[in-house]
Amino acid sequence: MKRYYLGVDWADESHQVWVSDPEGKKIAEMKVMQSPAGLSELGRWLHERKAEEIELWAAIEKPHGRIVGFSFGSRRGGLSGQSQSVGSG
Repeated sequence: MKRYYLGVDWADESHQVWVSDPEGKKIAEMKVMQSPAGLSELGRWLHERKAEEIELWAAIEKPHGRIVGFSFGSRRGGLSGQSQSVGSG
């Protein structure tokens, strides 16, 4: 299964997302606004990768906040210091 790694720099008004493959090659970079439209766009992107059967692993600067709740839903527990798979289950 193909895997991408996401780094998320969380902030109050917008979030920076970096996506790379296992070799570190840049796949995507995006600025996600803290708004329904911005989070919907991120959600669309995540669901498209899931449909392509790409496993997504994320590292987020803070283990709480709207972007974490949006991305992980109720599975957010244990994010600080632990790996969490997104979109693979």
